[in-house]
Amino acid sequence: MHINPYMSIKNIFICLIMTTLLSLSSQVYASNHPLPTDADGWLQLADSQHRQGHWIGALSSLQNALSLARQQADSSQTAQAMTAMGALLMQTGRAEEGLEILLQAVEKVDPASPLAGRLWNNLGIGHMLRQQPELAKQALLRAHQVAKSHGEDELTIQTGLNLARVYYSLGQPQLARPILQDIYPRLLATPSSPSQITLMVALASLAQEKGSPGGRDDIWYNRVGEVLQQALTHAQQLNSPRMKALVLAEWGGFLEGNKESQQALSLTQQAVFHAQEAMAPDLLYETQWRSGRLLRQAGNYSAALVAYREALEQLESIRQERMVVASSRNHSYRQEVGGVYMELVDLLLSSPEGNKKETLQEVQHILELLKSAELEDYFKDDCVDTARSRQQEQPIPPKVAVLYPIMLENRTVILLGRSDGWHQIVIPVAGEEVKQKAALLRFNLEKRTSRTYLNQARTLYDWLIRPLENHLQQVETLVFVPDETLREIPLATLHDGKQHLIDAYAVVVIPGLQLLQSQSLIRPSNHILLAGLTQGVQGFSPLPHVASELKAIATLYPGRTLQDDDFSLPNLHREMEKENYQVVHIASHGQFTGNIRESFLLTHDGRITMDDLDRLVRRPQSPDQPVDLLTLSACQTAKGDDRAALGLAGVAVKAGTRGALATLWYVNDQAASLLVEEFYRHLQQPGANKAVALQSAQKSLKQNRSYAHPAYWGGFLMIGNWL
Repeated sequence: MHINPYMSIKNIFICLIMTTLLSLSSQVYASNHPLPTDADGWLQLADSQHRQGHWIGALSSLQNALSLARQQADSSQTAQAMTAMGALLMQTGRAEEGLEILLQAVEKVDPASPLAGRLWNNLGIGHMLRQQPELAKQALLRAHQVAKSHGEDELTIQTGLNLARVYYSLGQPQLARPILQDIYPRLLATPSSPSQITLMVALASLAQEKGSPGGRDDIWYNRVGEVLQQALTHAQQLNSPRMKALVLAEWGGFLEGNKESQQALSLTQQAVFHAQEAMAPDLLYETQWRSGRLLRQAGNYSAALVAYREALEQLESIRQERMVVASSRNHSYRQEVGGVYMELVDLLLSSPEGNKKETLQEVQHILELLKSAELEDYFKDDCVDTARSRQQEQPIPPKVAVLYPIMLENRTVILLGRSDGWHQIVIPVAGEEVKQKAALLRFNLEKRTSRTYLNQARTLYDWLIRPLENHLQQVETLVFVPDETLREIPLATLHDGKQHLIDAYAVVVIPGLQLLQSQSLIRPSNHILLAGLTQGVQGFSPLPHVASELKAIATLYPGRTLQDDDFSLPNLHREMEKENYQVVHIASHGQFTGNIRESFLLTHDGRITMDDLDRLVRRPQSPDQPVDLLTLSACQTAKGDDRAALGLAGVAVKAGTRGALATLWYVNDQAASLLVEEFYRHLQQPGANKAVALQSAQKSLKQNRSYAHPAYWGGFLMIGNWL
């Protein structure tokens, strides 16, 4: 079931942060004015930039305002800049930083001033975003009292809405009702303005909220139509296409939730018209998305396709902005808007033309858009778009099959690509069942003394591979573009009842077909940079077999070794600047989590962040000679976190390398050493490539009775370019 973003708890708060921030200055600083010379000017410029959606520029202006205010020892402007900056940081997904600045501002604000009301309002929002409702209640009570004492109706309404939401979250609707009863007449009496209409929509959204411990407040739920009719009247008085679209979009969502589909479609299509008139892609993608859903429900598939395609086009045009909004709600981009992509894919695949070449190519293109967006959202930079822009569509080589598992509500589809084109294979298993089975496989795979994983490994083989077997004749390499939970499992461990998938095929994982670097082949003459820890440092256990691992690889490839004390980030940088190493091998503890800021590789005296890795491996002086292979032989991903696995799958893209060899979980370091030694040895064989070398190394380790369980060999993934 689709969740209307306007009904999100956090969205209501963020909406009111925006309203608060917009009210900090009553003047709009014209964009053609010269740059300000004082704090007040920078505050006005920040306000103007924020109104126009230029959040990064607004933050920069607020930093300038804060710097000048501090230089001039102006406590009032210092507090004003900090209040605005804290709110904007929370709005852009940096809640911890924003809350810290707001707490610092408390000491600088006159507790009886109107600014104190805005500050405490923002603090309350910050506490609620951190799921601290009691602290939020205390802050918002103070804000509401200050606003009422100064007769500031707009701030009284804002704080009242926020406070009512906190009461609902605490299961205390009886405390919320009198507040709403007080602020509603104030809201109606407020002169028509975009802020007033936005607050009315926020009130309607709040009244629809059903997720609080106390359940829905039917008293206000039954007044949603009344509130939105009032909001629409004011929007019509202003003759504002954007405000009309905003109100009608909310109303359409309300009716859709009430199963009044025909009327919901009528209002939503009116919202589409006004969003087009306002040239508002943020509203247009949402209203076209709903139109697509409602048209499909009505059986009008051709019109639904038009609406979905328009929704996706508008969404792609504001992708980075929506990532910021999603982050401000502690959501991923996929959680926030992934339905636009996947519902369109579902509609295309189920259409009468679902098996046509053009349709399947469109599906593959949509999936690639979503894959690149997910990685861009995870890494919080444009490395993915940069990678995509450099790549050209390349044909799938012979003897290679590319598999996109697509897990839908009522079925699973494998989009299979070969040199002869794309094919759709439908599996009558709900996507949720596949996800649950994959999660259980991941859990059982790491139990080295148990074979319970075989049940899930065989079932997933029967679902994902067996239906394709007729299409896999003459195929030697399977290239998976996994999604969601399937990213957390090593697909090489699937089992047909006689053998593992790796026994029949070389297996590769890629984050997206369009993100592959150009073809390459490691040759024995390539130099290698080896780095690793054998000692236990920073609370992590020793890795005693790393020494023999590095030594064995060094006998195969010329290069440089940095071990223990020598293994530091500055030393790595110096080595990378001195020589164009084609292979970088790091044997150390590493961790990938759902949060890019918490992912790292351990050095002797510190940690390598993903940004550090990017700066380390990319070569601005020779961009046409990227690192061919990055090996991370002791990293692990957080179990049950497909975002962590997403980060691991995208490490080659982030680091700017052609390919990467990494592990999904921590592997016994002796087993890891044996496997990577075999990998590099096989890589030197004539005609070998990375995928085949890993396949050979895994099969070799399997033959060792001590390491036959996939817990030892299964976690290794070949990521990215496999040639």
